Amino acid sequence: MKKHKKLQSWERDKIAIMRAKKKSIRQIARRLKRSPSTISDEVDRGKDKTEEEYVAIHAQYLSEQRMIADQIRRVHLRQPQVWQVLLQLLLCLLSSKVKLSTY
Repeated sequence: MKKHKKLQSWERDKIAIMRAKKKSIRQIARRLKRSPSTISDEVDRGKDKTEEEYVAIHAQYLSEQRMIADQIRRVHLRQPQVWQVLLQLLLCLLSSKVKLSTY
């Protein structure tokens, strides 16, 4: 079974350059030796909401944010008792705010 490799920042730069040159998703995929669906997903995820265009640095930032979120989820799975305590504290805080706001 082949392990999927994450796109590197240099690949995101290449995608941005080739998109600016109006290259198709399939052309980019062939050039980077990636699946067209990988490139398509990356372009969709990496679009800057204000410009509606793929921006490599924005895509890299989003990728890093997803990686951080994934690491947090892994810690949760490794140390469930810590997360259980934090969840209970959060629920206590939320319920106390609800009680305070009802008066």
